[in-house]
Amino acid sequence: RPYLDGFRMPSVAPVAATNALISGQVHYSMQGLTPAEVGRITAARADKVVVVGGANATAFLPWFAMNTQRDALKDDRVRKALNLALDRWGSSKAMEQLTPMFKVGGLVRPSSAFARTDAELAKLPGFGRDIEASRKEARRLLAAAGQKNLKITVVNNRAFTFFGVFVADQLRQVGVTVEHLPLDTPQVAARRTSGDYDLIFDSPPEFIDDPTIQLSYFEPFSTNRGNLARVGDPTFVEKYQSQMRELDIKARLKKVQDLEAYLIEKSYVMPLFWQVRKRVVDSQLRGLGDPPTNYLKLDLSDLWLDTAARK
Repeated sequence: RPYLDGFRMPSVAPVAATNALISGQVHYSMQGLTPAEVGRITAARADKVVVVGGANATAFLPWFAMNTQRDALKDDRVRKALNLALDRWGSSKAMEQLTPMFKVGGLVRPSSAFARTDAELAKLPGFGRDIEASRKEARRLLAAAGQKNLKITVVNNRAFTFFGVFVADQLRQVGVTVEHLPLDTPQVAARRTSGDYDLIFDSPPEFIDDPTIQLSYFEPFSTNRGNLARVGDPTFVEKYQSQMRELDIKARLKKVQDLEAYLIEKSYVMPLFWQVRKRVVDSQLRGLGDPPTNYLKLDLSDLWLDTAARK
Protein backbone atom coordinates (compact mmCIF):
# COMPACT_ATOMS: atom_id res chain seq x y z
CA ARG A 1 0.00 0.00 0.00
CA PRO A 2 1.14 3.65 -0.34
CA TYR A 3 3.41 5.02 2.36
CA LEU A 4 5.59 8.02 3.18
CA ASP A 5 9.30 7.84 2.47
CA GLY A 6 9.95 10.41 5.17
CA PHE A 7 8.63 13.52 6.88
CA ARG A 8 9.68 16.85 8.33
CA MET A 9 7.94 18.22 11.43
CA PRO A 10 8.67 21.88 12.32
CA SER A 11 7.78 22.96 15.87
CA VAL A 12 6.21 26.41 15.56
CA ALA A 13 3.64 28.63 17.25
CA PRO A 14 -0.05 28.26 16.21
CA VAL A 15 -0.04 31.50 14.22
CA ALA A 16 3.07 30.41 12.32
CA ALA A 17 1.45 27.03 11.61
CA THR A 18 -1.61 28.72 10.13
CA ASN A 19 0.57 30.96 7.96
CA ALA A 20 2.54 27.93 6.78
CA LEU A 21 -0.71 26.27 5.70
CA ILE A 22 -1.77 29.42 3.85
CA SER A 23 1.52 29.56 1.96
CA GLY A 24 1.58 25.82 1.22
CA GLN A 25 4.76 25.18 3.20
CA VAL A 26 3.23 22.28 5.17
CA HIS A 27 0.67 19.59 4.40
CA TYR A 28 -1.19 19.89 7.71
CA SER A 29 -0.95 21.02 11.33
CA MET A 30 -1.49 18.90 14.44
CA GLN A 31 -3.59 21.66 16.00
CA GLY A 32 -7.28 22.32 15.50
CA LEU A 33 -8.39 25.55 13.85
CA THR A 34 -11.02 28.18 14.57
CA PRO A 35 -13.64 29.08 11.91
CA ALA A 36 -11.72 32.26 11.09
CA GLU A 37 -8.48 30.33 10.55
CA VAL A 38 -10.24 27.76 8.38
CA GLY A 39 -11.71 30.60 6.32
CA ARG A 40 -8.33 32.28 5.81
CA ILE A 41 -6.67 29.08 4.64
CA THR A 42 -9.45 27.93 2.32
CA ALA A 43 -9.78 31.40 0.81
CA ALA A 44 -6.06 31.47 0.02
CA ARG A 45 -5.67 27.90 -1.23
CA ALA A 46 -9.11 27.02 -2.67
CA ASP A 47 -9.18 23.46 -4.07
CA LYS A 48 -5.57 22.85 -3.07
CA VAL A 49 -6.78 22.05 0.45
CA VAL A 50 -9.62 20.11 2.07
CA VAL A 51 -11.25 20.49 5.50
CA VAL A 52 -11.23 17.39 7.70
CA GLY A 53 -12.67 16.71 11.15
CA GLY A 54 -14.97 18.86 13.22
CA ALA A 55 -17.88 16.43 13.35
CA ASN A 56 -17.23 15.03 16.83
CA ALA A 57 -15.41 15.84 20.03
CA THR A 58 -12.01 14.27 20.61
CA ALA A 59 -11.03 12.74 23.96
CA PHE A 60 -9.44 15.99 25.19
CA LEU A 61 -11.27 17.85 27.99
CA PRO A 62 -9.39 20.62 29.81
CA TRP A 63 -10.49 21.52 33.32
CA PHE A 64 -9.40 23.28 36.48
CA ALA A 65 -8.76 20.86 39.33
CA MET A 66 -9.92 22.13 42.74
CA ASN A 67 -7.48 21.58 45.58
CA THR A 68 -9.50 19.84 48.29
CA GLN A 69 -6.64 20.33 50.75
CA ARG A 70 -7.37 24.06 50.85
CA ASP A 71 -9.68 25.00 53.72
CA ALA A 72 -12.41 26.66 51.65
CA LEU A 73 -12.36 23.97 48.96
CA LYS A 74 -12.73 21.12 51.43
CA ASP A 75 -16.39 22.06 51.53
CA ASP A 76 -18.49 20.35 48.84
CA ARG A 77 -20.83 23.36 48.77
CA VAL A 78 -18.05 25.74 47.78
CA ARG A 79 -16.75 23.57 44.95
CA LYS A 80 -20.28 22.99 43.65
CA ALA A 81 -20.95 26.74 43.75
CA LEU A 82 -17.88 27.41 41.59
CA ASN A 83 -19.13 24.93 39.00
CA LEU A 84 -22.64 26.38 39.05
CA ALA A 85 -21.24 29.83 38.21
CA LEU A 86 -20.05 28.84 34.72
CA ASP A 87 -22.36 29.54 31.79
CA ARG A 88 -21.11 26.72 29.60
CA TRP A 89 -23.95 26.70 27.07
CA GLY A 90 -23.99 30.47 26.67
CA SER A 91 -20.20 30.71 26.30
CA SER A 92 -19.69 27.84 23.86
CA LYS A 93 -20.23 29.91 20.70
CA ALA A 94 -17.79 32.58 21.82
CA MET A 95 -15.20 29.93 22.70
CA GLU A 96 -15.52 28.46 19.20
CA GLN A 97 -14.11 31.71 17.80
CA LEU A 98 -11.05 31.44 20.07
CA THR A 99 -10.19 27.76 20.30
CA PRO A 100 -11.10 24.26 19.09
CA MET A 101 -12.13 23.54 22.70
CA PHE A 102 -15.74 24.68 22.76
CA LYS A 103 -18.02 21.63 22.97
CA VAL A 104 -20.19 21.37 26.10
CA GLY A 105 -20.09 17.94 27.70
CA GLY A 106 -19.78 16.11 31.00
CA LEU A 107 -16.85 13.96 32.10
CA VAL A 108 -17.19 11.38 29.32
CA ARG A 109 -16.68 12.25 25.65
CA PRO A 110 -19.79 13.70 23.96
CA SER A 111 -21.29 11.35 21.34
CA SER A 112 -19.40 8.38 22.81
CA ALA A 113 -21.18 5.21 23.90
CA PHE A 114 -21.29 6.44 27.51
CA ALA A 115 -22.33 10.05 26.94
CA ARG A 116 -25.56 11.67 28.04
CA THR A 117 -27.80 13.59 25.67
CA ASP A 118 -27.73 17.37 26.03
CA ALA A 119 -31.12 17.22 27.76
CA GLU A 120 -29.84 14.66 30.27
CA LEU A 121 -26.64 16.64 30.82
CA ALA A 122 -28.62 19.81 31.56
CA LYS A 123 -30.02 18.16 34.70
CA LEU A 124 -26.57 18.02 36.32
CA PRO A 125 -25.18 20.91 38.42
CA GLY A 126 -23.15 23.33 36.34
CA PHE A 127 -24.79 22.28 33.07
CA GLY A 128 -28.26 23.75 33.47
CA ARG A 129 -29.60 26.05 30.76
CA ASP A 130 -30.90 28.66 33.24
CA ILE A 131 -27.69 30.40 34.25
CA GLU A 132 -29.42 32.94 36.48
CA ALA A 133 -30.99 30.15 38.54
CA SER A 134 -27.63 28.37 38.73
CA ARG A 135 -25.83 31.48 39.91
CA LYS A 136 -28.51 32.20 42.49
CA GLU A 137 -27.93 28.71 43.89
CA ALA A 138 -24.16 29.29 43.77
CA ARG A 139 -24.48 32.44 45.87
CA ARG A 140 -26.72 30.59 48.35
CA LEU A 141 -24.20 27.76 48.72
CA LEU A 142 -21.29 30.15 49.22
CA ALA A 143 -23.21 32.07 51.89
CA ALA A 144 -24.23 28.84 53.64
CA ALA A 145 -20.58 27.75 53.68
CA GLY A 146 -19.46 31.09 55.13
CA GLN A 147 -17.59 31.96 51.91
CA LYS A 148 -19.69 34.84 50.60
CA ASN A 149 -16.52 36.84 49.82
CA LEU A 150 -14.33 33.96 48.68
CA LYS A 151 -10.92 34.74 47.16
CA ILE A 152 -9.05 32.06 45.22
CA THR A 153 -5.85 31.68 43.21
CA VAL A 154 -6.15 30.06 39.79
CA VAL A 155 -2.89 28.67 38.36
CA ASN A 156 -3.04 28.37 34.59
CA ASN A 157 -0.80 27.30 31.73
CA ARG A 158 0.06 30.44 29.77
CA ALA A 159 -1.00 28.74 26.52
CA PHE A 160 -4.58 28.65 27.86
CA THR A 161 -4.76 32.15 29.31
CA PHE A 162 -8.19 32.67 27.72
CA PHE A 163 -9.65 29.90 29.90
CA GLY A 164 -8.39 31.60 33.04
CA VAL A 165 -9.86 34.93 31.96
CA PHE A 166 -13.16 33.17 31.23
CA VAL A 167 -13.31 31.47 34.63
CA ALA A 168 -12.35 34.65 36.50
CA ASP A 169 -15.16 36.56 34.80
CA GLN A 170 -17.72 33.82 35.46
CA LEU A 171 -16.82 33.49 39.14
CA ARG A 172 -16.86 37.25 39.61
CA GLN A 173 -20.57 37.14 38.87
CA VAL A 174 -21.24 35.12 42.03
CA GLY A 175 -19.00 37.28 44.20
CA VAL A 176 -15.75 35.27 43.99
CA THR A 177 -12.50 37.19 43.57
CA VAL A 178 -9.92 35.41 41.41
CA GLU A 179 -6.17 35.92 41.24
CA HIS A 180 -5.34 34.50 37.82
CA LEU A 181 -1.74 33.33 37.36
CA PRO A 182 -0.90 32.34 33.76
CA LEU A 183 2.51 30.64 34.07
CA ASP A 184 4.98 28.84 31.83
CA THR A 185 4.99 25.04 31.94
CA PRO A 186 7.93 24.61 34.41
CA GLN A 187 6.27 26.95 36.92
CA VAL A 188 2.92 25.14 36.53
CA ALA A 189 4.69 21.81 37.11
CA ALA A 190 6.25 23.15 40.31
CA ARG A 191 2.84 24.25 41.60
CA ARG A 192 1.35 20.85 40.73
CA THR A 193 3.99 19.17 42.87
CA SER A 194 3.85 21.57 45.81
CA GLY A 195 0.06 21.95 45.93
CA ASP A 196 0.39 25.74 45.94
CA TYR A 197 -2.90 26.53 44.20
CA ASP A 198 -6.63 26.66 44.74
CA LEU A 199 -7.51 25.79 41.14
CA ILE A 200 -5.01 24.57 38.54
CA PHE A 201 -5.30 23.83 34.83
CA ASP A 202 -5.18 20.18 33.85
CA SER A 203 -6.84 17.46 31.75
CA PRO A 204 -7.45 13.69 32.06
CA PRO A 205 -5.73 10.98 30.03
CA GLU A 206 -6.84 11.51 26.44
CA PHE A 207 -5.45 8.59 24.45
CA ILE A 208 -8.73 6.66 24.73
CA ASP A 209 -12.25 7.65 25.74
CA ASP A 210 -13.11 4.64 27.88
CA PRO A 211 -14.25 5.87 31.34
CA THR A 212 -11.93 3.44 33.12
CA ILE A 213 -9.00 5.30 31.57
CA GLN A 214 -10.28 8.87 31.63
CA LEU A 215 -11.78 8.74 35.13
CA SER A 216 -8.69 7.06 36.58
CA TYR A 217 -7.63 10.67 37.22
CA PHE A 218 -9.74 10.59 40.42
CA GLU A 219 -8.10 7.54 41.97
CA PRO A 220 -6.87 8.45 45.49
CA PHE A 221 -4.14 11.05 45.72
CA SER A 222 -2.26 8.84 48.21
CA THR A 223 -1.34 6.51 45.32
CA ASN A 224 -2.02 8.78 42.34
CA ARG A 225 -0.07 12.05 42.35
CA GLY A 226 -1.69 12.98 39.06
CA ASN A 227 -4.94 13.64 40.96
CA LEU A 228 -4.58 17.41 41.29
CA ALA A 229 -7.80 17.67 43.27
CA ARG A 230 -5.60 15.91 45.89
CA VAL A 231 -8.57 13.89 47.11
CA GLY A 232 -9.15 10.30 48.19
CA ASP A 233 -12.83 9.38 47.98
CA PRO A 234 -13.84 5.82 48.99
CA THR A 235 -17.26 6.21 47.36
CA PHE A 236 -15.61 7.09 44.06
CA VAL A 237 -13.34 4.05 44.32
CA GLU A 238 -16.31 1.75 44.90
CA LYS A 239 -18.31 3.16 41.98
CA TYR A 240 -15.27 3.27 39.70
CA GLN A 241 -14.29 -0.34 40.33
CA SER A 242 -17.90 -1.48 39.96
CA GLN A 243 -18.24 -0.02 36.45
CA MET A 244 -14.80 -1.36 35.53
CA ARG A 245 -15.81 -4.92 36.44
CA GLU A 246 -19.24 -4.76 34.79
CA LEU A 247 -19.47 -6.89 31.62
CA ASP A 248 -23.07 -6.17 30.65
CA ILE A 249 -23.10 -3.16 28.29
CA LYS A 250 -26.37 -1.64 29.48
CA ALA A 251 -25.55 -2.18 33.14
CA ARG A 252 -22.13 -0.60 32.67
CA LEU A 253 -23.64 2.44 30.93
CA LYS A 254 -25.88 3.01 33.96
CA LYS A 255 -22.95 2.65 36.35
CA VAL A 256 -20.73 4.97 34.32
CA GLN A 257 -23.40 7.67 34.23
CA ASP A 258 -24.01 7.25 37.96
CA LEU A 259 -20.28 7.68 38.54
CA GLU A 260 -20.15 10.75 36.30
CA ALA A 261 -23.12 12.33 38.10
CA TYR A 262 -21.43 11.65 41.44
CA LEU A 263 -18.19 13.31 40.35
CA ILE A 264 -19.98 16.34 38.95
CA GLU A 265 -21.96 16.69 42.19
CA LYS A 266 -18.74 16.50 44.23
CA SER A 267 -17.05 19.01 41.87
CA TYR A 268 -13.48 17.90 42.36
CA VAL A 269 -12.78 19.54 39.00
CA MET A 270 -14.32 22.36 36.98
CA PRO A 271 -14.84 20.94 33.45
CA LEU A 272 -14.40 23.44 30.64
CA PHE A 273 -15.06 22.45 27.00
CA TRP A 274 -14.26 19.39 24.91
CA GLN A 275 -12.03 19.75 21.88
CA VAL A 276 -13.57 19.55 18.39
CA ARG A 277 -10.59 19.38 16.07
CA LYS A 278 -11.16 20.75 12.58
CA ARG A 279 -8.11 20.92 10.33
CA VAL A 280 -7.29 22.08 6.82
CA VAL A 281 -4.95 19.71 4.98
CA ASP A 282 -3.23 19.76 1.64
CA SER A 283 -5.36 18.04 -1.01
CA GLN A 284 -2.49 15.64 -1.74
CA LEU A 285 -2.63 14.16 1.78
CA ARG A 286 -4.60 10.94 2.22
CA GLY A 287 -5.51 8.81 5.24
CA LEU A 288 -5.78 11.45 7.97
CA GLY A 289 -9.56 11.40 8.59
CA ASP A 290 -11.08 12.58 11.88
CA PRO A 291 -9.49 10.52 14.71
CA PRO A 292 -11.31 10.66 18.08
CA THR A 293 -8.10 11.37 19.98
CA ASN A 294 -4.98 13.45 19.41
CA TYR A 295 -2.86 10.34 19.95
CA LEU A 296 -3.92 8.46 16.83
CA LYS A 297 -2.11 8.70 13.47
CA LEU A 298 1.08 9.94 15.15
CA ASP A 299 3.15 7.18 13.57
CA LEU A 300 2.00 8.44 10.12
CA SER A 301 1.68 4.82 8.96
CA ASP A 302 -1.75 5.41 7.39
CA LEU A 303 -0.79 8.65 5.62
CA TRP A 304 0.37 9.02 2.02
CA LEU A 305 0.60 11.63 -0.70
CA ASP A 306 -1.50 11.45 -3.87
CA THR A 307 0.58 13.50 -6.30
CA ALA A 308 -2.14 13.15 -8.94
CA ALA A 309 -4.43 15.33 -6.78
CA ARG A 310 -2.63 18.45 -7.99
CA LYS A 311 -2.97 17.63 -11.68
